[in-house]
Amino acid sequence: CRAKHINYSFNEEIEDPKQNLNSQVRENIYLIFKEAINNSVKHSQADHLSLDIKARKNGIKLVLIDNGVKKEAKQSLRKANGLENMKLRSKQIGAALTIDMDAGTRVELTMSMN
Repeated sequence: CRAKHINYSFNEEIEDPKQNLNSQVRENIYLIFKEAINNSVKHSQADHLSLDIKARKNGIKLVLIDNGVKKEAKQSLRKANGLENMKLRSKQIGAALTIDMDAGTRVELTMSMN
């Protein structure tokens, strides 16, 4: 982000810091958001990214938002392999993934913890 002069913010609300996710879940969440951040940096022309993490006893929610404005550049992303991989990874861990590219980009992952 710094190389592209993109400001960023990170917020977390962790209800139970001892709550553990198994390694497959952690890896898939990491790779989903790595791809989302890379897409924002490469394609959105954003100058700000925010990542919010909320972990509760009953589930987790991660939201990445950028303020990118180039909707045309994002059109090529809609059918890209990276987005399909993100969707597949979320399905593998039983999480819901929402990607909204209308005004900036918003990537939201929610997962119940049973």
